[in-house]
Amino acid sequence: MATHEFTSDSTTLQGHGLQAGSIVVHVVTGLDAGKTFQAAGLSAVVGRSAKCEISIRDGAISRTHLKIRVGNNKWFVQDLYSRNGTQVRGKVIGPGVEVEVFEGDRITLGATTLTLERPSQDFLLGEEDDTEEPIDGVTESLALLKAASKGRSRGYQKNMELLLLMSRALMETVSLPEIFQRLVDYLFKLFKRIDRAAILQKDPVTGELKELIARSRDEGSQGEGRPYSRTIVDAVLSSGKPIMIPDFDNEENLSDSQRFIRSVLCVPMISRTVVHGVIYVDSLASSYSFREADLFLLDALSSPAAVAMENAALVANLEQSVERKTEALRKIQEQLRESEIRFKAVFQSMNSGAMVLEVADEAQAFHIIDTNQAALNIEDKERNDFVGKRLSEVQPFAEASGLTSALQRVWKSGRPETLSVSFATERPFPSYRTYYLSRLPSHEIVALYDDVTDKKLAEKEQRELQLQLFTAQKTESIALIAGGVAHNFRNILQAVNGNIEYLEILCGEKPEVLEITKSVYDSVRKGADLASDLLQFSKRTEDTGETFTTVDLSDLIQGAYTILSRSIDQRIEIALDLQPDLFVRANTSLLSQVFMNLFTNARDAMPEGGKLRVEARKAGNQIVARVSDTGIGMDPETLERVFEPFFTLKDVGKGTGLGLSTSRSIVEQHRGRIEVSSIPGEGSTFEINLPASGRGEHTEETRPRVRREKREEKVLIVDDDPAVLDGLGNLVLHLGYRVRKLSRPSQALDVYQEWHPDLVLVDRNMPEMDGPSCIRKMVAQDPAARIVIVSGYLDAGDDAVDEEIRSVIKGYLNKPCDLSMLSETITQALNA
Repeated sequence: MATHEFTSDSTTLQGHGLQAGSIVVHVVTGLDAGKTFQAAGLSAVVGRSAKCEISIRDGAISRTHLKIRVGNNKWFVQDLYSRNGTQVRGKVIGPGVEVEVFEGDRITLGATTLTLERPSQDFLLGEEDDTEEPIDGVTESLALLKAASKGRSRGYQKNMELLLLMSRALMETVSLPEIFQRLVDYLFKLFKRIDRAAILQKDPVTGELKELIARSRDEGSQGEGRPYSRTIVDAVLSSGKPIMIPDFDNEENLSDSQRFIRSVLCVPMISRTVVHGVIYVDSLASSYSFREADLFLLDALSSPAAVAMENAALVANLEQSVERKTEALRKIQEQLRESEIRFKAVFQSMNSGAMVLEVADEAQAFHIIDTNQAALNIEDKERNDFVGKRLSEVQPFAEASGLTSALQRVWKSGRPETLSVSFATERPFPSYRTYYLSRLPSHEIVALYDDVTDKKLAEKEQRELQLQLFTAQKTESIALIAGGVAHNFRNILQAVNGNIEYLEILCGEKPEVLEITKSVYDSVRKGADLASDLLQFSKRTEDTGETFTTVDLSDLIQGAYTILSRSIDQRIEIALDLQPDLFVRANTSLLSQVFMNLFTNARDAMPEGGKLRVEARKAGNQIVARVSDTGIGMDPETLERVFEPFFTLKDVGKGTGLGLSTSRSIVEQHRGRIEVSSIPGEGSTFEINLPASGRGEHTEETRPRVRREKREEKVLIVDDDPAVLDGLGNLVLHLGYRVRKLSRPSQALDVYQEWHPDLVLVDRNMPEMDGPSCIRKMVAQDPAARIVIVSGYLDAGDDAVDEEIRSVIKGYLNKPCDLSMLSETITQALNA
């Protein structure tokens, strides 16, 4: 493509000599656009500093930016190592290197474009236009420009007006559509021969071409469609140099489809060596529509247009950055609001009291400037009675308790402190608080505190309960020992009783022997009573059939009432409604304790007096007793825990919390149940249900000595105590049975298979193998085996054998047992 690239060689110096004072610089674009500077001498420095021969207002250029020198009738420029560099004819020149320039060459410094000119020569040969019609937008600056251009051609003035206006517009506006709309308007006004104009932008990332504006003078002409030659545009974008084609028909190498084009001007928009796009104009009517001066004028506008594009991109990026930062700031503000709301919620929902204190009078006084609801609850005050007050008004104990001194230390040192204080109150016990004090960066003090009075009292009560528990555990340990001693003592008594009874059988004819055996019987009986006393001490009397008798519950309740009536408040009215003949099987002492506990609790629940009502009646096969009071009652939470051990609502030292839990245990041991109902402020009712029993009869039985004829039944006796084994063996032998005695359970299993006894008497507690285990193995060998347990342990309560053993044995005999008891048990077992 034979294009005509614009170079400064097209405008030469034509032999005019350059003398001192021949450096004339004209500012084409920038803040000083339209100004002309003339420097004396053969060199001049251009820069932002006022000390420069040519001082330019442009923040993008250096203080001493460029040097211009005249030598050998030529102009030379040298970049003085400026910050942003210098472009000559659209190309960056190296710093410190002199480059020759020609009249009309564009010299770009930052956002300013300069040209060198001769005083006697027109700068530009624009089209002559004798009309006086001014270009739109001419301002006061144009008047100055006309004065400076006096003596110049009309075309020169028109061109300078355009450069001035467009430079101002490009520098003052960041809206590309607005800028280039005005630029195209001016192009159509200035160039009378152009038919189409387009300003195109190149995407810096994808390289795609975007039409910023494209217009035809006559939209109905053959220029419809794309208003530019893509071939010319691509060539300018690729080379970065302006192109002028005076006659499109003479260009043989052009393959562009728009062959109706006659003349073309196309200049690149370059800023900092980067091609941002092109300005394109063409003529469809005639060839040679443009001159080189037109190309120069269009090329002069391209640099500010490129800068305008950069500025628009920067502004767009800045706006996006501002939007992002604004959005980030909005989010931060939102987070701050949420954080403030969250802090207030946490502050108000804290269980601990919180106060923010302002220091006054050099830490001699502290004012409360904020507080939370927990603090108001602790102090039992309203917010108006709290905030704004002196600490000493709200907490008068602060000075005496050491709180004020601690606050002064924290304020001076900045180190947090934890402080426990106590102070007297109207209650019979002091109040206790724990404070955590810390200083804020604002030198205000935050005090977090808790009322730990209940915790202190609970700790005190816990210590007392621990002492009670220790005493109870010690008593329980003694009771366990006593129980074990009682069981072993029964074995000893069995040996004594069995042998002395056998001695009486052998030597009963002798008076002295009878006297001795009578004395021994008395000792055995006393020993048995002692064992019973030990069992009662170990709280196992409820396990024995001997201590459970048939009693009339009406008499038992009447007796408990008689005892209680001596200590009850006379303001409490007692009403008894008891049916007669309410017989139950009970341990009188334990069941009396239950009603004493219920009466006492009812009394304590009515400190101001009230009514205690006790009812008892028979309902079917149950005896039902109710104890009701009109006292303070209990809420649902208390009802759920009322039977828990150590749970009490009484003051410290007035209750152990064991009364009701013990009462329930006793009732359950009597195969009954106890229930409670209550309404706060109206009272409580305890109901006890016990199984009914027949009328009790007290009879004395005399068990005669038993002597039997010799029989053939075989009895195997197993006991690890030799004395017991001999005593039982002699008595069974005396009853007429065949006897074998063994001390080892494992040996007894072998003998059972070999001898096939009719009955087995087996001890319950033996070291090698206990009685139940031995019984299971015997039954496994012979399901029809007849077995009786003879033991010092009682078959009731905690000592009872399990249901499996109970289902296979034929009897359970307690030690010590005499001949008659032994005879009856053996007979019943053999007849079973």
